Amino acid sequence: MPNLNTSANVKKRILIFLERLLTHVNKESRDHQYWSNHLSFRWLAEGASHPKLIVYTTLKILTDFCHGITKQKLGAAITVEQMRNGLS
Repeated sequence: MPNLNTSANVKKRILIFLERLLTHVNKESRDHQYWSNHLSFRWLAEGASHPKLIVYTTLKILTDFCHGITKQKLGAAITVEQMRNGLS
Protein backbone atom coordinates (compact mmCIF):
# COMPACT_ATOMS: atom_id res chain seq x y z
CA MET A 1 0.00 0.00 0.00
CA PRO A 2 1.43 3.41 -0.94
CA ASN A 3 2.23 6.02 1.66
CA LEU A 4 -0.50 8.51 2.43
CA ASN A 5 -0.03 11.65 0.34
CA THR A 6 -1.43 14.80 1.94
CA SER A 7 0.02 17.37 -0.45
CA ALA A 8 -1.92 20.48 -1.42
CA ASN A 9 -2.58 19.07 -4.92
CA VAL A 10 -4.07 15.87 -3.53
CA LYS A 11 -6.32 17.84 -1.19
CA LYS A 12 -7.49 20.02 -4.10
CA ARG A 13 -8.28 16.96 -6.23
CA ILE A 14 -10.25 15.37 -3.38
CA LEU A 15 -12.25 18.54 -2.73
CA ILE A 16 -13.04 18.91 -6.44
CA PHE A 17 -14.12 15.25 -6.62
CA LEU A 18 -16.36 15.57 -3.54
CA GLU A 19 -17.90 18.79 -4.84
CA ARG A 20 -18.65 17.14 -8.19
CA LEU A 21 -20.02 13.98 -6.57
CA LEU A 22 -22.29 15.78 -4.11
CA THR A 23 -23.59 18.06 -6.86
CA HIS A 24 -24.54 14.93 -8.79
CA VAL A 25 -26.10 13.19 -5.78
CA ASN A 26 -28.21 16.27 -5.03
CA LYS A 27 -29.35 16.32 -8.69
CA GLU A 28 -27.89 19.79 -9.19
CA SER A 29 -25.58 18.96 -12.10
CA ARG A 30 -26.55 19.73 -15.69
CA ASP A 31 -25.44 16.28 -16.81
CA HIS A 32 -27.16 14.35 -14.02
CA GLN A 33 -29.23 12.17 -16.36
CA TYR A 34 -26.18 11.04 -18.37
CA TRP A 35 -24.09 10.12 -15.31
CA SER A 36 -27.02 8.42 -13.59
CA ASN A 37 -26.57 5.63 -16.15
CA HIS A 38 -22.95 5.14 -15.02
CA LEU A 39 -22.99 5.96 -11.29
CA SER A 40 -25.32 4.49 -8.74
CA PHE A 41 -25.35 5.42 -5.11
CA ARG A 42 -27.24 5.04 -1.88
CA TRP A 43 -27.11 6.58 1.56
CA LEU A 44 -26.28 4.25 4.43
CA ALA A 45 -28.10 5.28 7.63
CA GLU A 46 -29.77 8.28 6.02
CA GLY A 47 -30.95 10.66 8.70
CA ALA A 48 -28.21 9.55 11.10
CA SER A 49 -25.78 12.08 12.51
CA HIS A 50 -23.01 10.66 10.26
CA PRO A 51 -24.61 9.12 7.15
CA LYS A 52 -22.35 7.42 4.61
CA LEU A 53 -22.63 7.75 0.85
CA ILE A 54 -22.00 4.48 -0.99
CA VAL A 55 -21.11 4.86 -4.70
CA TYR A 56 -21.15 1.93 -7.12
CA THR A 57 -18.98 2.42 -10.20
CA THR A 58 -15.42 1.98 -11.50
CA LEU A 59 -12.35 4.17 -11.12
CA LYS A 60 -12.40 4.82 -14.87
CA ILE A 61 -15.97 6.14 -14.68
CA LEU A 62 -15.09 8.35 -11.69
CA THR A 63 -12.09 9.70 -13.57
CA ASP A 64 -14.23 10.51 -16.61
CA PHE A 65 -16.89 11.97 -14.31
CA CYS A 66 -14.35 14.46 -12.89
CA HIS A 67 -12.39 15.07 -16.10
CA GLY A 68 -13.89 18.41 -17.13
CA ILE A 69 -13.92 20.07 -13.73
CA THR A 70 -10.38 18.99 -12.79
CA LYS A 71 -9.06 20.18 -16.13
CA GLN A 72 -10.84 23.50 -15.64
CA LYS A 73 -9.83 24.06 -12.00
CA LEU A 74 -6.39 22.43 -11.93
CA GLY A 75 -5.31 22.76 -15.55
CA ALA A 76 -4.83 18.99 -15.86
CA ALA A 77 -7.13 16.00 -15.95
CA ILE A 78 -7.06 13.51 -13.09
CA THR A 79 -5.70 10.04 -13.83
CA VAL A 80 -7.04 6.68 -12.65
CA GLU A 81 -3.98 6.28 -10.43
CA GLN A 82 -4.51 9.71 -8.85
CA MET A 83 -8.17 8.87 -8.26
CA ARG A 84 -7.22 5.55 -6.67
CA ASN A 85 -4.68 7.20 -4.37
CA GLY A 86 -7.08 9.98 -3.44
CA LEU A 87 -9.79 7.54 -2.43
CA SER A 88 -7.56 5.30 -0.35
